[in-house]
Amino acid sequence: RIVAGVSGGVDSMVLLHLLKNARECKNFELQVVHVEHGIRGKESLRDANFVSNFCNINNINCKIVSANVPQIASKNKQTVEQAAREVRQIVFGS
Repeated sequence: RIVAGVSGGVDSMVLLHLLKNARECKNFELQVVHVEHGIRGKESLRDANFVSNFCNINNINCKIVSANVPQIASKNKQTVEQAAREVRQIVFGS
């Protein structure tokens, strides 16, 4: 089983394409996780929908996790980058 964090950007989508093709040859379970940080408004939601739609079309398990990172950062007196990193660490279990 491979779990891939996919942002919807070019690099992560290329990785996802490669994993999808490898899955067809090597027969492993592929799970995608997309963290929608609540930072870029509608653009961020479009990325989440893009990843979800790609996964649906290609029969890939996909989990979308949404978090209000600006609110978390403010509450914890952190930078947005620090809060986003901590959210991803929680989501990916590290």
